[in-house]
Order: sequence, then structure tokens, then C-alpha cells
Amino acid sequence: DNIPGGRRIRDFFSSTSLHGFQYFSEPNRSWFERCYWLLAMAVVYICVIIALYHQTVLFFNAPAVMSVNSAATPIWDIPFPAITICSPNQVRPSDFDFFVYKYNSNLTERERETLQYIAMTCEYSSVGHDLKVLDSDTLDQINYEIFGVCDETISIEWMSEDIKKPCRLIEYVLTPVGACFTFNSLPKKQLFGFLHGFINYWPYEVERNETEEAFWSPDRGYKNKSKFENRPWRTAGGRNSH
Repeated sequence: DNIPGGRRIRDFFSSTSLHGFQYFSEPNRSWFERCYWLLAMAVVYICVIIALYHQTVLFFNAPAVMSVNSAATPIWDIPFPAITICSPNQVRPSDFDFFVYKYNSNLTERERETLQYIAMTCEYSSVGHDLKVLDSDTLDQINYEIFGVCDETISIEWMSEDIKKPCRLIEYVLTPVGACFTFNSLPKKQLFGFLHGFINYWPYEVERNETEEAFWSPDRGYKNKSKFENRPWRTAGGRNSH
């Protein structure tokens, strides 16, 4: 009260909804408590200002404008989501038994590279200290062999009908967990645009895959008069809206 405007400041602190300010206006509060709340509030507000600054910089560097479309979208125009299937058995003991090759000193170059690949991707880091970074040819060959078991892994039933040769509808992709199979995805050239030419296309995939062209895009939806079998396949639900 001894400073100019002190009573008004106290009235503001006692009536404001800002958390912590009311403790400064209570006459029975000790100076220790007042200093504690002053320090705590200073830390909180500094953190808030820093967070707002980073969010502002992020917005100006990569602005995102969102709008809500109130028009009802027929369920028939919504594509079924893409599904990626990753087998946990990336190595088949019948083809390459790790424990047989681990202590075998008479390994071919191909067997040694496969063993090193397994050691770097699985929980077998104790195989040795001579591990190297594998070249792309070795990884390609190993993944070809994994992709080759698609017929043994994947079966598709759509609208109560079994799909013949389901692997012709599968995209082969590499993920952090290994070689995987993606169903009902857009082709790479549509997902990545001009960058698709720099992405490794599997020759095995190009020969067999039937998803080179999609009849749907996020901007225009499905093309006019798109047939039921055009990919990506649609969500069942008749003419109901979502």
C-alpha cells in the first residue's frame, strides 16, 4: 500500500483468475511463500513464452491451414484404408539356421553377409566385431527372398470372394521392422510424385504388381464411372453418408 497504485495492484491480484496471483494479496502470507510463488510463476511464464515462440516459428516456416467441409461424403466415395503386414519371422530357419552358421568358420561370402545382416537387425549382437555396413545389393537379395514368400503369407477375401493371386495386389515395402507387404495402397509415383524415380523399385514387384495406376486421389476422389474393382478398393456401406 505504500507504493503508488499499491491498493489497485492488490485488488487486481485478489480478484484475477490467473493462478498464483491471489497469494500475493493475502496479508497473512510470509515473504518466503511470496518469493516461492514469484519464482514458480516466473518459471512457468518463461516456459510458456518459449513454447509460444517455437510454435510461432514453426507456423511461419510450415503454415497449415485447416478448414471444415460441412458437405456429407458418401461412404462409397471413401477408400478402404491401406494395410501393411509385417511378418515377425524375417528369417526362416529352414532356409538359414542362425545357430548352425554362427559357429561355422567355413562360410561362403554370401552366407557371411546374410549372417551379418541377421546380427545387425536381430538380437544377436554377440556374433562378432567384424560387422560391416551391408551394401544395397546384399539387402536387395535378402529382401527378394522375403518378398518371395508372399504367396505363403497372404490370402485375400473380398466381398465373400477369394481373390486369386492376391500378391499381384500387394506393394512390397521396406520398414524399420524389415520387409513388409502393403495392401490397397496408392502407387509410389502417386505418393511421392517426382521423387518416385529416385526410390528403389523392385524388379520383382514391377513385373507382378497390378497397382501401377490408382483411380482415386485426395483432391478429386474417385474418377468418374470408376468400377468396383478399381483400386484403392472402397469401403462397403451403400449410399450412406459419413
